[in-house]
Amino acid sequence: MEVPLNADLLTRTIDYQIVDFVKAECIKRGVPPEEFSVFATGAGGPLLSIFKEQWSPMVNGIEEGGNPSERVLDDTGKTAKEAYDTRASELLFNVREFAVANGLRGLSNEASFELCSRRTFYRGGKWCAEPKTGSKGRTDEKGRPVKGYKQRLGHSPDHGDTVAALVCHCMDKGAAPNLVVAPIPQSNDLMQNNYDEWDEKNYLKSYNYSMI
Repeated sequence: MEVPLNADLLTRTIDYQIVDFVKAECIKRGVPPEEFSVFATGAGGPLLSIFKEQWSPMVNGIEEGGNPSERVLDDTGKTAKEAYDTRASELLFNVREFAVANGLRGLSNEASFELCSRRTFYRGGKWCAEPKTGSKGRTDEKGRPVKGYKQRLGHSPDHGDTVAALVCHCMDKGAAPNLVVAPIPQSNDLMQNNYDEWDEKNYLKSYNYSMI
């Protein structure tokens, strides 16, 4: 959605206009402040403060900068900080975990394209996701300079990053991808029975999607 902004409005700055619009749209859709998240890095920091002031202290902030979290990833006790190079990489790989666990539906074409186009590489024992913009001195697994998504494809991956924020919000609320496997229908079953994974009776039946 495009936020209608008026740069000439002296009584309400741009940041406050953004908050006013988003708050009204959330209320219209029945979204309470505790179920709303905003990136709190860079320009998102002041926006988060205004959201908390103008709407509710319950609005959630999501950090996308800095180091990964201490979230434990698996039974070995490995943490996100040990597995990923940055917090941004962690957020994008969270999306991958849910996708592999068959826990994503209804993504827009833009988000799907951006997420599938984001390059990943393994360097120094950690998984890395392509940054939005290239950073000085950053290299991939073969020592080649990393350009960044925006320089490579000419646009910012805003739709994909929004999905990453949504997945992070859900994880903060207790959702978790779980790949403890239930049997997946064999290919001959798919052909003979016209198996439709999108049908509600089959949705998420092949994997266990857990709430913790």
